[in-house]
Amino acid sequence: MDFRFAHNLKEALHESSFVFLIMRVGKKEMRVLDERIPLSFGLIGQETVGAGGAAMAVRTVPKILEVARLIQEECPQAWVINFTNPSGMVTEALLNHSPLERVVGICDGPSSIKAVLSRFLEVPEEEIFLDYFGLNHLGWVKGIFVRGEDYLPKMMKYLPMFPVMEKLVQFPVDFLLKLRMLPNPYLRYYYFPEKVLEEMCREPKTRGEKVKEMNEALFTALKEGKRKPLEVYKDYIGRREFQYGEIKGKFNLEEGEGYIKVALELLRGLSGFQVGTPVVNLRNRSAILGMEETDVVEVPVHLLRGLVRPVASGPFPRSAWS
Repeated sequence: MDFRFAHNLKEALHESSFVFLIMRVGKKEMRVLDERIPLSFGLIGQETVGAGGAAMAVRTVPKILEVARLIQEECPQAWVINFTNPSGMVTEALLNHSPLERVVGICDGPSSIKAVLSRFLEVPEEEIFLDYFGLNHLGWVKGIFVRGEDYLPKMMKYLPMFPVMEKLVQFPVDFLLKLRMLPNPYLRYYYFPEKVLEEMCREPKTRGEKVKEMNEALFTALKEGKRKPLEVYKDYIGRREFQYGEIKGKFNLEEGEGYIKVALELLRGLSGFQVGTPVVNLRNRSAILGMEETDVVEVPVHLLRGLVRPVASGPFPRSAWS
């Protein structure tokens, strides 16, 4: 495989077929402010939720739209796979306020849920269809289909017998039994804001501060050159894993099962290879009833060469918002 190095963004984009788009406007320092400022007012401090997420979007969207114009000039036929947070808002800005049409946003949340369910059910991931719906960081699993059978009702029935699941999904069992769905872990910020805020206030450092320190340690170790770079990086990734960090052994997610896996699955599917039905962010069309066709939603998709289409989800279940 040949690698080409570019000296600027324009050169890198020229005649590209795929663009992996990831930016952090203001770097880690602004992420820390997105977390610390809301906390100082007694609000949840999180980079994609609430006041912090809004501030991040205000900084990020104008810069993203500048990059979009350059993509349109240098590689108008390219597929843009957006990693940039807040992913749903940025993807919607690209699709509805730029000339780009071939844009898909990704998040590792749904794919991580699927990976954990695969281990819990002892079923290969490729045999699971995750009936997932919602927005980025605001979604629910309303079906777990294996060979045509929905395993979610069985999971709900036996949930009280597996307390480990409460740690996996980060919600109380009695709450899940009432909801009859598996919420994305980010929904804790909306369902239990007081509890989450209390937990945040007890922590001496925000998530952004911890990641900033880990990044600095990573680059220092790489610069020193005392260990193999891949070994250093793997250790760094291990320390950064936090969403399912309390679950070890069979539930531990392997390297590459987050953003990387979803991005490569998209790349392969859009290149004509047969893949599964990843959950991504794209125009709703009519996947979720009651939402506008141009709204960007997070749902499973069908992939063919040069084509991505959302899987129909139906109306929002009342339990998701009541």
